[in-house]
Amino acid sequence: MEDTEGGRYKDYRMNKTLIIKHLALATLSYLLMGCSGNSNLQNSKNIETNSLVNTYIKSIHSQGVIQISDSPCGAVNRDCLNEIFTKYKFDVPFEETFQAQETDTVAWTKAIIDTDSVKILNSAEVKFIKETPTFGGDESIDKTFYVISNPIFSKDHRFAILNKYFYCGGRCGNGSVLIYEKKGGEWILREEVCPIVS
Repeated sequence: MEDTEGGRYKDYRMNKTLIIKHLALATLSYLLMGCSGNSNLQNSKNIETNSLVNTYIKSIHSQGVIQISDSPCGAVNRDCLNEIFTKYKFDVPFEETFQAQETDTVAWTKAIIDTDSVKILNSAEVKFIKETPTFGGDESIDKTFYVISNPIFSKDHRFAILNKYFYCGGRCGNGSVLIYEKKGGEWILREEVCPIVS
């Protein structure tokens, strides 16, 4: 009788250990699938960002090298973003999207902007350009550059918002918000809204 009870206890321990192992394996598989899904979503967003930003850069008419700040443009203001979300179907939470712009830390690099006609300016170079006098200064320094936001995509990645600003001096600059639509695998500019001039 003791052998039977000891055998049952041993079987119980083995079953319990086996159940714990299966549970741990199932949990790990679930977590890996979830992380893989997030990774695929991020990769898709990176590809779309690259495509959209390069589409915008190709639309800039310039004789020379286009300078772009590596820091992102400021947030699209609340009224402008609301106007866009009302007109176009983005299907993303307004408040969450609006607040996410405030913590936008994208740093533009040559890995994202893949054209030889672009020079990425770091913060020290931007500061130097802004502090160098326009008149009487070194005329060989290009004192213009663009600042571009991290795009806001609709849930289905059919629409995108890109905030851009062109700096051409202390009292010279303009910006606007661009709305793009993806058609046939290409980003097409639908509308330019919320212009600002300084």
